[in-house]
Formats: sequence, structure tokens, C-alpha cells
Amino acid sequence: MSNKAYGVKPMYTWGRVLIAASTYGDATACITMHWLDPMLEDLILDANLPASVARESLGGLHTGNVDEFLKHRVVEAGELGVTVQQLVKHYANREGGVHYDPTPPDLPLLVALRGEHDLALRLTVLAIGRIVHRALEPLAACIVLSRNPHPYGLSGDPLLE
Repeated sequence: MSNKAYGVKPMYTWGRVLIAASTYGDATACITMHWLDPMLEDLILDANLPASVARESLGGLHTGNVDEFLKHRVVEAGELGVTVQQLVKHYANREGGVHYDPTPPDLPLLVALRGEHDLALRLTVLAIGRIVHRALEPLAACIVLSRNPHPYGLSGDPLLE
């Protein structure tokens, strides 16, 4: 059964911070790491942000649909970048997430960073998974609850029909 039956529109919310990792040519390469996940970002900021730095100076959270989330850059160096989709494909198809392919990725920026900053990239993938889980949770709840009759679920609930 597709999502059309439930009408839930998953919305993704992701963080605003990029952390300087190293230099890449003339640019500074930055990676989101766990900061991509707004829940972890808030936890880390509460514990570590100096009082002299206003949160507003870091920018706002991003919210959008799956296409907008997949296009978001999680690694940047000047004009170059790696999107959520590119990073997930890399770990799924080259690093053993689904397949293993020892050939270097097609993205020179990712090639340059993956040795020294592999942990930062993996933390970014972990944050991506947490964001996707939260975005899809309402749909999962609808699917599970639709199978149970009222008052234990959504089936036959007079408020929903």
C-alpha cells in the first residue's frame, strides 16, 4: 500500500552548521557531521556554545520534502559540494553499506576527505538516518494504526471518517 492511501507528507528538518575540517585547494572544506541532526545540534550547542555567540548567527533550520533534503550539501569547499544523496550513495555502493566497490568515488572532494575525515563523514550518514527516521515516523504510525480498530487504532474511528 502506498502513502497515497494515508496522505501523510513526510517533512524533513535538518541542521545549519558546517564544521571546518581541512583545506581543499584554496578553500576550506567543511562537513556537517552530527550537527546535521537538529536534535543533536541543540544538545551540543547547549553544552558548548559560548554565551557570547547568539544561536541566530548560525542560521535557521532547514525544512523541506525528500527532494530538498537529498539536494542539501553536507560537505562544502568553495563551489564544490557533496549532497545528502551523493554521500548516501557513496556509503551504500562503495563502502560496503549495500555493495563494496574499491574504486575511488567520482567526487574529488569526497576522495580528498574520506581518509582523514572518515569519522566525520560517517557521523553525517548517521545524522541523515536519524532525520529520515523522524520524517517517516508519522507515516509508519498511520500504517500500523490503520490495521487496528478504534479505540486501539485508526480503523473505524468516527473522528477520522
